[in-house]
Amino acid sequence: MKGQTDRRLRDPFGENIVSEPRQIESAVESLNAEALKRALTQFQKLENQPVPRLKDAPNTVVVLSPEPGYGKSHLIGRLFRKLDDNATLIYVRPYQDPSSCWIAVLERIVAELDYPDDSDKVALEPGDVTQLDTLARRVMVHLVSQLLENGKSKVRDPKRAQQFFKKYPNAVFETPEWRSWLDTNFVTLLPDLDAMLAAVGIQMSPNRTAWLRVLFKYAFSEHETRSARPASSGCDTNPCPKRTPHESA
Repeated sequence: MKGQTDRRLRDPFGENIVSEPRQIESAVESLNAEALKRALTQFQKLENQPVPRLKDAPNTVVVLSPEPGYGKSHLIGRLFRKLDDNATLIYVRPYQDPSSCWIAVLERIVAELDYPDDSDKVALEPGDVTQLDTLARRVMVHLVSQLLENGKSKVRDPKRAQQFFKKYPNAVFETPEWRSWLDTNFVTLLPDLDAMLAAVGIQMSPNRTAWLRVLFKYAFSEHETRSARPASSGCDTNPCPKRTPHESA
């Protein structure tokens, strides 16, 4: 009995081993609170940087002891929950074979991107979107919003459209009017999207256009949609495109 008590004192998590930080149990709020606060402050600085964040962006490194009992997984899990909608969450587990470490890292990143876009879930349910879906949607919505701001594409109310894009990036691809408009106009927008990326020095292999097409396909991934905002119809509440695919050119 005494031996069990001593082990609990040395390792308060000894009986609660965590292999998936998305499924941590409630932890003592004060545990690693300072480390969590500092990490969140650095992420906030990064979030405040203008996009694209190509260089000189702040970063944070949390150095943890390899010894058990320090609450490492709980700290990561709490960080995931705090960041949630503001980050793509990637948890890379230790690899076994140093000679194939980068393959293991890549496979893990791809697997993590296929997780639900919800820091508390590890399995998709009807209506859920993956992290990759959301990443693709937010990239595409940001780029199209920039085109609207620069007057490169015409919609009825550009400012209102940009507000909608910023507040509900996932809903843009689940709103029939916008989904139809994007699907119809993407090929026309592609040269301007490519030029905008080139102007800020973004290079991709084999080329930017190919990756824009890939992102667009992922953004249009079919799901049993759930609304990211209260359901509505018509152009009175949703900033609709100036022309729908059914109108004449």
